[in-house]
Amino acid sequence: MKKIVWPLFLILLAGLMSACSKQEANAGAPIEAASVEWTEAELEKVDNQVSSLSSRANELQKEVNALLGQTPGTGGSSEPVFLDVKADYWAFNEIMAIYHDGVISGYPAIQKFLPENSITRAQAASMLVKALKLPLSEAPSPFSDINSDHWAYQQIMAVTEKGYFRGSNGKFLPNDPMTRKHMAVVLQRAFDLQVTTEPYEDYKDVPQTDDGYLYIKAISQHDVARGSDGYYRPSEPTKRSQFSVFLYRALNY
Repeated sequence: MKKIVWPLFLILLAGLMSACSKQEANAGAPIEAASVEWTEAELEKVDNQVSSLSSRANELQKEVNALLGQTPGTGGSSEPVFLDVKADYWAFNEIMAIYHDGVISGYPAIQKFLPENSITRAQAASMLVKALKLPLSEAPSPFSDINSDHWAYQQIMAVTEKGYFRGSNGKFLPNDPMTRKHMAVVLQRAFDLQVTTEPYEDYKDVPQTDDGYLYIKAISQHDVARGSDGYYRPSEPTKRSQFSVFLYRALNY
């Protein structure tokens, strides 16, 4: 604001000095005193106008941030929230998007997301509940390894009731890494992604006889997953960064 007021002040002052010089002989001190008062009044008007413009600019910036989906105080979508997910990280935008949506929170105590760690089945269930805004469930657990004391009990029951997760041999295996194949199964069920008639090139490591073939094909045709160099790597653990990206794409679909 000072950068705007000072040039205006100098212009006004120059005009006043010129006017005063011409009127000194006729008006004397009373006119000069009046001119000073007039100058202060005019400067106050200018200051008020600048303050008004500054306030309006701030309001416009808030509106722009809202349109861009940016959260005040976070620096928008370009400021790192996690120490291990910088702006140049390959999944930065997707991780930040679902972070701002409240789907993930990472590990606040250490300010990290640990994107290269494998995501567990319990963590995936929790993220899916938040992403789809599913109501938590207090239903009795059908799994021998999940009871009401488990940190993700309500989330696991919620996704189980929906049929997104089904467990194995009476167990949920909450701490097991979620494989890329099972990730495809869960996302296909949760988002009802159907196989289309669009051209599709099979992955080299997912034959049509594989029990996860149609699930993997469905999420690939909808661009949720893309594989790498023609391989899907179905038995590999899904990284936290990968699941965040897959979930973000599915949500946008």
